Amino acid sequence: MRFITALLIVAISTFSVFAYSNGAPNAYAGNPPQNRNCTQCHDDYPVNSGDGSVAITGLPAGGFVPGYTYDLGVTVTDPGQQRWGFELAVLYVSGTSYLQAGTLICTQQTTTVISSSASRDYLKQIVSGTFPGTPGPTSWQFQWTAPDITVDSLTFYVAGNAANNSSTFDGDYIYTVTYGLTPSTNAAPVVSDIPNQTIAYGETFTTIDLDDYVADPDTPDDQISWVATGYNNIIVDISTDRIATLTYTGWWGFETITFTATDPTSLSDSDDAVFTVGNPQPPVVSDIPNQTIEQGQSFAQIMLDDYVDDPDTPDSLITWTTSLTNNLTIEIIDRIATITYNAAWFGMEGVNFFATDPEDNTDNDVASFTVTEVGVHNPNSGSIPSEFSLHQNYPNPFNAVTTVSFALPITSEIRLDIYDNSGRLMANLCQGSYNAGYYDIDVDMNNFASGVYLLSLQAGDFSGVRKLVLLK
Repeated sequence: MRFITALLIVAISTFSVFAYSNGAPNAYAGNPPQNRNCTQCHDDYPVNSGDGSVAITGLPAGGFVPGYTYDLGVTVTDPGQQRWGFELAVLYVSGTSYLQAGTLICTQQTTTVISSSASRDYLKQIVSGTFPGTPGPTSWQFQWTAPDITVDSLTFYVAGNAANNSSTFDGDYIYTVTYGLTPSTNAAPVVSDIPNQTIAYGETFTTIDLDDYVADPDTPDDQISWVATGYNNIIVDISTDRIATLTYTGWWGFETITFTATDPTSLSDSDDAVFTVGNPQPPVVSDIPNQTIEQGQSFAQIMLDDYVDDPDTPDSLITWTTSLTNNLTIEIIDRIATITYNAAWFGMEGVNFFATDPEDNTDNDVASFTVTEVGVHNPNSGSIPSEFSLHQNYPNPFNAVTTVSFALPITSEIRLDIYDNSGRLMANLCQGSYNAGYYDIDVDMNNFASGVYLLSLQAGDFSGVRKLVLLK
């Protein structure tokens, strides 16, 4: 049977550090065949007689995987000491020979070095790695690649020096320890219970910490590799710390994604999870206000963001358009509508505002814009009617344009409106204080659909209603 041995040596005081710029001499960690340790020089106290210790961290608890590279560390501690050193080797036994087991890799070249002797490598600190005057514990990091060949066992040997920084060998404590490893009887990882997720369109999937969903008794989480498969419209990104982030663009529906965990020996397991994005909701447009002004006045700008609601689309991604108009000019910039008209025109036009989201879902709302003619509301100013009245429009039925008339026996606060047949306000033709007299108003309903509309006049305590029949 071949036997693997790993040797780590720390036997360095201030004196020996300066005597050996690359650390202690090789083979002074109690490793065979000589079994020497640093007490050969630092001989004030027997080995392992102080209050400190030396240890290797990161060794695989379930045995080593051939050819796999491990991140390891050496730590020396001793209360009250102020300078530090170590030496390490890893060996296996073949017959009567102690052979190098695997490969030591120096990852901290400013504080550690690897030197060889009798075909065996030794990792140790250099002068800058003794950290003079620094209280412990002190650590050094390195890597080790397990041997590819088949071996029954190997051993790490480690020795540490906890020196007092006195520039002599006096007062230094030496600690040694060994760690035996055998090849792993590796079990496959088990992946389970990755949760399904359902979100509304436009929302974000919760990231997945994959470490939470794998169990492997002999492989640490950070040595498990992950892949995701089975997706087309959802993009899965798995970071180096095994966090899965899922994104999508302009898509809804569901996909089943398979997450597979693989250990260093290529054993693997998988779990499926379903990820659903709900259908995008259409925008809802409402309550765009009607406006009535006199000739020469300006319509108020309309902040269209105030009149749309879309649970899964930001206002900035809504596109606005309007129906064609005859006498109005409508410009929409940054979702702000500006309405202008020819100075010589008066009357009323209805405008349909359409809001469309990136998925081409749309909704609309109609608002009326009325310009009243200044000084021509009272064409029969020489006579005063004896009573309130709202006359039938003429012509009626009509195509696009008709004239409505009303009479006021006294100065009155009035409001003249058009409603559709369901009672929805479609346009305000005029409102405010009007002197006694007869009034005519031309109404342009070119942008209204054919149908029956109601003309309503409120003047003081008087109210009147007429039917308007629009035929196109």
